Amino acid sequence: MQSLEILITDLAQEKDYASRKTIAEQIASYGQEAIAPLIDILRQFATDDDYFADESDNHLHVVAEDLLVAIGQSAVPALIPLITSDNWGERHGAIFCLREIRDERAITPLVNALVSDDVNVITEIQEALAVFGKKALAPLREASQSDNPTMRKNAIFCLTEMLHE
Repeated sequence: MQSLEILITDLAQEKDYASRKTIAEQIASYGQEAIAPLIDILRQFATDDDYFADESDNHLHVVAEDLLVAIGQSAVPALIPLITSDNWGERHGAIFCLREIRDERAITPLVNALVSDDVNVITEIQEALAVFGKKALAPLREASQSDNPTMRKNAIFCLTEMLHE
């Protein structure tokens, strides 16, 4: 099997869907060892403009997210700190992956990130918290009583959206 470093490089360069899928499967077989290089891929997309400028048929960012989700719960400790990153790719990727992995360790960090003024980030967090259902309600209720007005407003938004689902 090729080294992980070579596979990551090949993944970034390969445009053929079938070849990319084969490379992705090989990367996934590395498990935890693949987490840091996959997060490095997310970092390459510092803004959403960088993401939308990636015109490949299979966005590299999306492939990295899918691989992190496939790795699953082992990736959660590395993803949680990225929720508040200023780097769009890290933040968006982490929130997406945590939503898909559905590990309850993400609930409190997601709620704590409700201090953001970015409506897109808050919407992503709300969607992530919604997958946890009732388990997210108590932390959200607590955040809705926060001294921080931004957190309070965003927690109420999340609670309201969850009640309407």
